[in-house]
Amino acid sequence: MMGTGPIHSTHDSSVGLSEERPLRLRPRLLVSSIGTDWLPGVREGIDVAVQAFQDAGGEAGVQAIGNLCIIPYMALEAMRNYGIMMARQWRMDYILLIENDVLITDPKTLVKLVTKGCPIISPYFDQTELIPPGVEKAHTLYGPMYKANQGLKQVDWTVRSCVLFDCRVFDRIGERPFIDVSMYDVDRYHGLYFQRCGVDWFMDTDTSVKLLRYPSPAWEFDFSKVRPPKSISWEDLRAESEQKRRWFQEAQEAKKS
Repeated sequence: MMGTGPIHSTHDSSVGLSEERPLRLRPRLLVSSIGTDWLPGVREGIDVAVQAFQDAGGEAGVQAIGNLCIIPYMALEAMRNYGIMMARQWRMDYILLIENDVLITDPKTLVKLVTKGCPIISPYFDQTELIPPGVEKAHTLYGPMYKANQGLKQVDWTVRSCVLFDCRVFDRIGERPFIDVSMYDVDRYHGLYFQRCGVDWFMDTDTSVKLLRYPSPAWEFDFSKVRPPKSISWEDLRAESEQKRRWFQEAQEAKKS
């Protein structure tokens, strides 16, 4: 149920929250990896950041969501929603949604994002290694556009490659906030939806993650190569389950002999 009044950041620049101080009340954080086909270094970066969060006094765990897409890219939003629902089920305080091509280079990234006290916050997306030589303008991955090291900034939207939610916002935006359709400007769509629910979105430009490739829109995929799924009856499904049960029994008997 949506509440009344906006949810704003609790960050106070005069207080000067420091990532060096222990986290209070042992906040519980779920890192939900969207996809398990990690690019080199991605899973290791997550593990190091989780350990640093625990060392700072928090509790954290990693949920690796395997590919649920029958057709490429077509279930990514459902995978995000799945992670959010599990975070609520497990009574987490925060959830970080991170894709399998985002490299966390600073071990204190999770600590820095959580201690900013924002309802929704994204790190700065470092895309320098993806920009061809001689090209000065970077891809628009958030709006308004900011440069690195400009402090905490409110944004209208960012790509969802890496974003941290305070789980209390799901009382406003719902536990399945991401629309599971392929559409243009889906990031701006979600940003406007969050605004209409009274939830602010921020970017910590002092904390960056490295993009190892650009977000791949579904329309870049050649759908002519996709074969429609074969229709299956309940009888077929039941027969397949029975076959798998027999295989399992045979394997258990083989172990005993």
